Amino acid sequence: MVGELICAMMEGKGRGVIARHSIAASDLLLCARPAVVLEGPPDPEGAPDAARLVPALVQAANAQDVPQIRAALQYLYDGTDASRLQLPDIRTMMNLAKHSSSSSSSSSSSLQEGLQESCCDHDHSSGHHHHHHDSHSHSAAEPAAADADKLTEQQASLLVKYNAFADDYEDLAAAAVRGAAMPHSHVGLWPQFALFNHSCLPNSVHYLVGHAMVVRAVEDVAAGEELTVSYLGREEFAPAGARQAVLQERYGFACGCARCQLESQAPRQLQQQLLDTYRQVMQDLKPRFLEAVEHQDQSNLAAVQAQLQTLEHFLSAALQQHRAVLSDSAVLVLQAAVYDLYELLLFCEQLLPQGNEAESKHAALACIGRCLAILNCVSKGAELHVFLASRLLQHAVDLRGPDSAQAEAAAQLFLEAHRMRYGSQLEQQVQLELMEANKQAAEEFLM
Repeated sequence: MVGELICAMMEGKGRGVIARHSIAASDLLLCARPAVVLEGPPDPEGAPDAARLVPALVQAANAQDVPQIRAALQYLYDGTDASRLQLPDIRTMMNLAKHSSSSSSSSSSSLQEGLQESCCDHDHSSGHHHHHHDSHSHSAAEPAAADADKLTEQQASLLVKYNAFADDYEDLAAAAVRGAAMPHSHVGLWPQFALFNHSCLPNSVHYLVGHAMVVRAVEDVAAGEELTVSYLGREEFAPAGARQAVLQERYGFACGCARCQLESQAPRQLQQQLLDTYRQVMQDLKPRFLEAVEHQDQSNLAAVQAQLQTLEHFLSAALQQHRAVLSDSAVLVLQAAVYDLYELLLFCEQLLPQGNEAESKHAALACIGRCLAILNCVSKGAELHVFLASRLLQHAVDLRGPDSAQAEAAAQLFLEAHRMRYGSQLEQQVQLELMEANKQAAEEFLM
């Protein structure tokens, strides 16, 4: 699919990646090797420090036997207007990465054919090539990059600041299927991936398999439409102001995506209520919830649940009050700003079941369905989306039986979430192994 991607100038925000031709949801967009990557053990406290990438990037870029890394880095944003105006050929950058991969520490793995090239077929593009080369663009065979000045530590620091990507985990199911002893946290720089712009309502999902960065469409994308990813982690489940503060601090830009605009156009009273609810959940109720779980304090857990229910009641009433001007999708987008409220209610429902067993399962099923609907709106194909769909299926089967209409509907939602993340071209056995691995991972991460 690399042949379907064009780097172009986007009105009001510099360059970005657009679709040359129409792209279908679940299509693979990119599978890229890193210029440099560091890994560590899976760590809920965070991936390795990005500052450690700087000396590694300097060493990799200045290695005389792999000048292609230095050539690929020249296209990246470094904080200057000149770098923002470059329009590299993404296929050229992929070719540079191929030439450099044998000497870098970043071998790709795959889910299929021995988990080779990360379930990706980026060599199997339609053959379309765009011609947006400018004076900065060179083919892989040109010697200009090899003769360029060596990368300095200061230059590397800027490239890392604006282009590095870090995550606490690689794709957990893929790690299990490819037989990884332990999934790793990572921080690295993938030059082709760094060309994608951010949206709080992205139409693509990205994740790592081994060291390969995978980007896949989660919406149908028309020719000429921009392809976006989310730069945020858990912060994507926050009100617009909180998200924008993070993006400004980390990357130095103000987000004006469709989700941010929708929130800014919501009634001011509702915006304030979302922000107040978010702050109360994150600053007070979530810490109290975690403490109650740690100490198995049922009384305090029940008190937290009661407060969460009160917050949810008032927020639901406020959203209902404005239903005349809010579509169903707009309501889900707004609810995503306080997603932790709904997730904590789900956890409380599981830890403090009320009434008889059937009533408790019904209540849990409703909570999962609400959380899944939010994820399906703002974060399709994310690992959490797949986990929630897996849990919904499990509860539907337990409650109604495997042959029930509810179980069949939940199975379809699980398959759809899975397809958005991993595509529809995997061998059946690999698909089944991934689904089972995601079911097991959901048990750990969703209580």
